[in-house]
Amino acid sequence: MSALSWESAIILRKGEKIVSYWEGDYETSTTVMECGYGPKEVKSLKQGALILTNQRIVWVEKRGKSFHAIFKISLEDIKGISMGGVITKYVSLTDARGENIFHLSGIGDKELGLFKKTVFEQVEARKRYRGIKILAVLFGFSGLCWTYVGMYWWDKWDEIGTITPMIAIGIILGFSLGFLAVAVFLGFWDVKSWSWTLAVIFQTISIIVNLFILTSPIISNTIPVPIIKEFYLVILINNTIILTISNAIIFYYLTRPDVKEFFGKGPSSIAKWASSLSYEWITALLAFILGYFQYGSTIGGLSTVLIAICLFFLAFFGSVPFIGFILYFIIATKWLIPNILTFVGLTTSWVISLFLWLNFCLALAATIMTSWVTYKFKISWKDILKGYGGWLQSILVTYKLFKIWPWKRKLKKGNEKEQ
Repeated sequence: MSALSWESAIILRKGEKIVSYWEGDYETSTTVMECGYGPKEVKSLKQGALILTNQRIVWVEKRGKSFHAIFKISLEDIKGISMGGVITKYVSLTDARGENIFHLSGIGDKELGLFKKTVFEQVEARKRYRGIKILAVLFGFSGLCWTYVGMYWWDKWDEIGTITPMIAIGIILGFSLGFLAVAVFLGFWDVKSWSWTLAVIFQTISIIVNLFILTSPIISNTIPVPIIKEFYLVILINNTIILTISNAIIFYYLTRPDVKEFFGKGPSSIAKWASSLSYEWITALLAFILGYFQYGSTIGGLSTVLIAICLFFLAFFGSVPFIGFILYFIIATKWLIPNILTFVGLTTSWVISLFLWLNFCLALAATIMTSWVTYKFKISWKDILKGYGGWLQSILVTYKLFKIWPWKRKLKKGNEKEQ
């Protein structure tokens, strides 16, 4: 049986393509009544081919010289794949309707792994495709919002009668980012390779613009109309915090290797750089940018990175059952953050609070998990303290070393001389 002999029986949808196929038989069962014995299940085999596309699985049955598509299974409905049979092996494919049994040529115990991998790769790609569709809608909405921003500042230009630098920036950014977001929407909807590059560029520009708005409220003084100033301060500053975080999350998602591969991106320099970014590096980079814009110096950016890293490791205190998140919060707010800010000569800000509460959520989640395990398995506090004994001892040793560290003594002597 050749592929061309059954291909005409399948009507492919838009964007659908055949990935692989396996010839064999489909097992059906029918209940018949035997005289004197009652109902009996009779099994039969139907010859055909199992076709895998990037959207579904189709069983094509051979009837004489013609082929007919009997049933279809959406990739999202596949629940599991397994091998059955002792002498004659068969593939069991379970979906929402139940079990489907196939006797496929060349598929045995050794080949089952490759068969499952081929199918589930398409299942994951299909799920990712749905996620890209959702992102496409978000980009389309962003395009409308940015276009509205451009129109808003255009109307203010007509209302005031003169163009200021702020109005010019608003018009240029509004229309250009609006056009860019709509282009990403169209490209994502049809999974075009070029749309990935445009999306990364759009997210990068959006993050920079949002950070500029968040950390430079003084520019509102250049706007001559009071209602615009109120709109800027109340709406933009408050909501841009959420937009900045969401843009960073989308940027992180787009730069993952599997998403990049889904768009067919080759080993370009921007793709290599973006995909090499790990969660830790992105967090450190975001902390530096936020700290730099907030405090207006490289020291501010580096100090924010230091605080973000320390808070991340401090969140491991959340693994202490029942009280872990409380320990994290007390140590962070009463000792860690004040000491670092005093040492570098900075004051607290919303940027520090952002990382404080993000890691508080991590600590709280860890406390809930370990508390449940402690309660479920009835672990005593004595066993808990034994488990944390070595860890606490290492912390105490580190603290003592920090207290007697030579550079700290020299720093203390230098401060005494200045006084």
